[in-house]
Amino acid sequence: MKNKRIIYWGGNHQTIIPKMGACGEGSEPSGGGGKAGSGQKTPEEPKGLGAFDFLGDVLGAIGGELQDAAIGTLATALIGDPAFGVTFQKNRPSTDENIADLEKQISELDAPQRSSARGDVGDKQDLLDLKGDLQAKIDILRNNPYDSGVDPVGPLNLDSVDDLPQPADFVGQQAIIDGNLYVWKDPPGTWVNFGNQDTKFATTDQDRQIPIYAKYTAEILEVHNQDSITTNKTWSDGATEAGHIGPTQVNLETKFDTWYVDTPVTQDLHTYMKFGEEGSALIINQKEDAETYVDFPNSIIYKLYEPLPDDVEKNDLIYICKQMSSPLLESVELVDFIDEEIEDVVLRNPKWDAGFHSDGGLNQSETNYKTYNELVTSNKTIQELIEDKVISGSLNDSITLDGIDHSQFENFAKFSSVEDRVVNFKYKLDKIELFTSQSNALSGVLGTETAEYTQSLLNNVREIKNNFTPFEKYMYFESSSYSSGSLGVFHDNAWPKKSGTGTNLDPYVLYAVSESVATTWYTNQIISSSNYDRNNRNRLLLNIPAHIRDDERNDAFTTFINMTGEHFDGVWEYINQIPAIYDRRDGLDVGLSRDLIFQVGRSFGFYLNDGQDLVSLPNYLIGADVTGSSAEYSVQSATPQKDISREIWKRILNNMPFFLKTRGTIRSIKGLISCYGIPSSILRVREFGGPNPNKNKPSYQITRKFTKALELKSGQHIETTWANDTKSGRKPDTIEMRFRAASGSNQTLFQAGTDIALRLVDNGSADNYGTVQFFLEGGANPDFTLSSTSLPIYDGEFYSVMLTRMSASIGDSGRHYSGSSAGQLTSDSTSQNILYSLHVGRYDSGVQRTIYKSWTSGSSSTTSVNSAYVGNETAYIGGKPSNDFGNQLSGSIMEFRYWNTALNSGSFDNHVGAPKAFDGNHPSASWEDLVLRYSFDDDKNLDSSTSIRDTSADQSYTAEGTATGYTSGNRPHFRNLVDQQKAKVPNLGPNVRVENKIRIEQSKLLGGLSVDKRSEISAYDLAPLDSNRLGVYFSPSDVINEDIILSVADLDYDDFIGDPRDKYKRRYRQLEDIATTYWQKYNTPNNFWDYIRLIRFYDTSVFDQIRKMIPAKARANVGLLIEPNLLERRKEVIGAPPIKEPINVRGNLDVGFGRVVSGSTKPMSASIDVDAQLSQSGIYLTYSASLSASPSASGNYNTYTGSISTDIFRKPALYILSSSLSGWGGGEEKYGHFKLEVGGPEYIFSEVLQPNISGSRISEHNFERRFFYSTQASASVNNFYSSSLVRSDKQSLYQDNQMFRLVYQGSLQTKKTTLDKLDPVTVVLTSPTTLVTKETGESKLDVL
Repeated sequence: MKNKRIIYWGGNHQTIIPKMGACGEGSEPSGGGGKAGSGQKTPEEPKGLGAFDFLGDVLGAIGGELQDAAIGTLATALIGDPAFGVTFQKNRPSTDENIADLEKQISELDAPQRSSARGDVGDKQDLLDLKGDLQAKIDILRNNPYDSGVDPVGPLNLDSVDDLPQPADFVGQQAIIDGNLYVWKDPPGTWVNFGNQDTKFATTDQDRQIPIYAKYTAEILEVHNQDSITTNKTWSDGATEAGHIGPTQVNLETKFDTWYVDTPVTQDLHTYMKFGEEGSALIINQKEDAETYVDFPNSIIYKLYEPLPDDVEKNDLIYICKQMSSPLLESVELVDFIDEEIEDVVLRNPKWDAGFHSDGGLNQSETNYKTYNELVTSNKTIQELIEDKVISGSLNDSITLDGIDHSQFENFAKFSSVEDRVVNFKYKLDKIELFTSQSNALSGVLGTETAEYTQSLLNNVREIKNNFTPFEKYMYFESSSYSSGSLGVFHDNAWPKKSGTGTNLDPYVLYAVSESVATTWYTNQIISSSNYDRNNRNRLLLNIPAHIRDDERNDAFTTFINMTGEHFDGVWEYINQIPAIYDRRDGLDVGLSRDLIFQVGRSFGFYLNDGQDLVSLPNYLIGADVTGSSAEYSVQSATPQKDISREIWKRILNNMPFFLKTRGTIRSIKGLISCYGIPSSILRVREFGGPNPNKNKPSYQITRKFTKALELKSGQHIETTWANDTKSGRKPDTIEMRFRAASGSNQTLFQAGTDIALRLVDNGSADNYGTVQFFLEGGANPDFTLSSTSLPIYDGEFYSVMLTRMSASIGDSGRHYSGSSAGQLTSDSTSQNILYSLHVGRYDSGVQRTIYKSWTSGSSSTTSVNSAYVGNETAYIGGKPSNDFGNQLSGSIMEFRYWNTALNSGSFDNHVGAPKAFDGNHPSASWEDLVLRYSFDDDKNLDSSTSIRDTSADQSYTAEGTATGYTSGNRPHFRNLVDQQKAKVPNLGPNVRVENKIRIEQSKLLGGLSVDKRSEISAYDLAPLDSNRLGVYFSPSDVINEDIILSVADLDYDDFIGDPRDKYKRRYRQLEDIATTYWQKYNTPNNFWDYIRLIRFYDTSVFDQIRKMIPAKARANVGLLIEPNLLERRKEVIGAPPIKEPINVRGNLDVGFGRVVSGSTKPMSASIDVDAQLSQSGIYLTYSASLSASPSASGNYNTYTGSISTDIFRKPALYILSSSLSGWGGGEEKYGHFKLEVGGPEYIFSEVLQPNISGSRISEHNFERRFFYSTQASASVNNFYSSSLVRSDKQSLYQDNQMFRLVYQGSLQTKKTTLDKLDPVTVVLTSPTTLVTKETGESKLDVL
């Protein structure tokens, strides 16, 4: 056999390779008829090729060529390309072999000795059943496609001989290198080079047509019955779109078995129709019907998931409701309270929370059942990551130690061998690469068995990764580098990475085992690890005799000893990590393990909650989720929500001493909110009420403000305009800005041209003091300047500056107090005497008050001086590069504003403490008077976008600024600031916000101390008690309220809601006018749903923890609060206004009748002549007339009418409060009592006589009968001569109740009459909670 080349197939099959050009000497084919050499069995032609149908055509094409090769041998077919070959490998018995084996079993059952051994009838029946089962298996094999047991395996395409796997995956494996064919032989266990192989055959005339089907998709226009529909696209149209090559006519008699209806709109399967007591039906669709019922509101047709019960009839009452959350059923046992006498006093540990919790920290809330794909999504990558984390992790009950640094061997290897661990890891990488390459080689092969085999290879890879030890996980999933220093040597212990970021969705890509980078690392790692093992005196292997460990025959024993050492290393790591529970370092990868945070927190009595119980499983575990209809995933967070929760827990645990000391105070709540990473500007702690003995002092709200400031350095400045604004047509009367100077020198804050400037003047000393100066060019006259007092303006803090101009006639040395409107200019006339005032102030957050304040004023009537102010120029914030008034500002600018009125000093004082406040002289000043505002909080790169936004409220007139001198080299252009803000708060009555819950009460003595009476008076003696109301909540209106506070400052609501004329109105007119002015700056409505969608990303467990910090007596609102803003005040109208008839009559009344002396009073009558018609001019109609009357003894009622001669009540100054008519006493009749009422500031009215009630409201339904008598005598005996029905002023009681209006009369409300200006009928979303008892017992509770 030495001249023959033989390949052994697993030791069971061997085949002599026919002689080929590159094989040397081989055996010649002999024997004819397909014999494969002398003495060899004749190969049989294969009957089938299993699932690989395409190979049938290949074998048919090569015909007799394959007769020289037996089934199961190596067959190389070079098709078209010399680098392509197919290896047939026998992996299982063929169909013939399986049938032969079954027939052999049947023949053994028919053997005489077996038949004689079964004597009873039962045994014979069992024998027949067994033979029947075997025969059935034979029939199945013969009816199924023939399986030869042979599978094709493609050759490996490699670059060099070094890439050949050692050993091969199986005997007979092929590889192509530079066109040469290599085959693995065993024995001798090596690769054999067969040289360059020529093409044996080519696949000519082997084309096959495989039908490719396309979907027919159309829109349904009409449904005729269950078997017939009409669509917008014919079958021919669909065939044309798909490029159909066959007939386009369909047999209409054929029904389609596979079809489905797809609705483009997502179905809302949470809307129900409620009827009866407990009946409900799911609504799956609805449509408005405007054809059956044409009149508004038409009707709605609902499509139900199931038919309604038969007991539901027409006109039954139903409700349409939407299920907002899954029903929650809780079983509660009600036990009546029984007093018990406790003899012993027992002190128990405090229970900090009244709720329930689990050991894992997740709230046990129920959800709907979901399918597997709904839980883990349909994305294959997401599924595998979740399965690896959850399913594989559940098999390991141990705690993962996060704080072990695997870059140093001594941290994790004490008894075992590091070298063995590295070698084992390389072996696992070899297996991973082998399984991966085999799976990739079969990626294009179709068939069920191939797919199953490919999946098994991938499962093997996942199993290896899931069973990694902690050190192996570090080497595979982490990245490292070598470093040495005073802290020790940190080895590059992680396997070298080629690419990737190391996240769950973008893991590292490792260098292959055979690549040079990996081999170099592996060689160095073996050297480092072996050196450590030799020097590790604690290693178990070094504690056994040397003759045992040096004997190669004991390799299995030494391996076992190293395995034992690795086991004890795990125990040692846990023992060594016990002190880590006191490690308070932040971060999940250091210190205390994330799996122990909950248990350690519980040991302190602080139960940690996970507020992510409703987050999707992929987002919770890996930070990604599948969005949209496709199976593609998107990264929601770089850190999974589970790790975010654990990091929050660790922050709380690290600050536990602080929480234990400050629990129940506002400091503990704010500290807890900070641990959750929620900005204090979004979730705030609100306190309400409290005494305010000095009503004249405004209330303040102190908050932290995260903002920006523009940096000015190296000649940078902002250019803007200095021109007349479109509102007032004049130059600004107020310039206001806030600055910070970084260095001490003469610097320019603001200048307009070369005529006007605000600048800093250094005092020339080594300190940081200087002055702020206002300059006006005087031309031929001396320049006009104003300088502040000496202030430390170069201390690096922010200062506020305001320059105003007004008429010098204001008095009081020009100080303009809050609320004053005197002295405002109406024109830019330069000849008038103008008063200029310069204000400077600085607020200190440490003492929470203004510590520096300067005010200087001066007037000028010089035309040249005043003309310098009103010229049109280019303004420079930070100074002009020409340095006309000093160097350009080196520091920061935070706010810059123009006002078209002189701002009062009270508003400026508020701006000093609250830099973002923009209140003015009146509530609407932020809209009407503020004409330009640069807030400098854009936080952008000014080298790419140089515009500075004008953020004034009225955007109808804006003037953008231009940033100059900013480049990419001097970034960042904006400075981050955390500024404390002390803003004035409007007077909101009992709901005023205060910050002085802890205060020192001032008191004074009225005289000497006495035992009989009190001599001391405290400031808060008569003040109301503090309110226990507390708010810790997200509120979409809170941001608006803060802006309102900054807009209107110390607005007193009592001035706008106490007008008696609004008693019967549904609104407060003056407050509504202020609100209308404020809302003008908003172009779109405030959508609080966007706010709610934003805050849902925060961990909701913060509210559970906050409740533990709140005192029991506090009435706290915690969570999400939907409330009206400060300018929205609800008003209830109690009762209806009375019917009144204004009677404004003045004239001469001549009564020429005598008195009747009798026991009764006779009615009077008179004739009236009307000489003029009613005049319709004027606002208030007034009347005057002359009346003459003579006495009459008839029973009629006297009425009076007259003609209008003049309108003397047009002006209030012409009121005459006495008549020219001689009264009953002989002189002019005087009004005994009168009162003049003057209305509010916007609308003025006056009237002489107050309206009086002349009658009640007339009923719509009731009538009364009125009787007429001829004489008084007939009236006394009720002898009337006629009667008539008149409407009554008495209403039936049933017609005034709510049930009558609700059931019979109907709602008369419209959008115009409701208080909230919404529809009269609204749908309220509620959470129905019903207490139902299963067993009745002795209890005082009334339940259903």
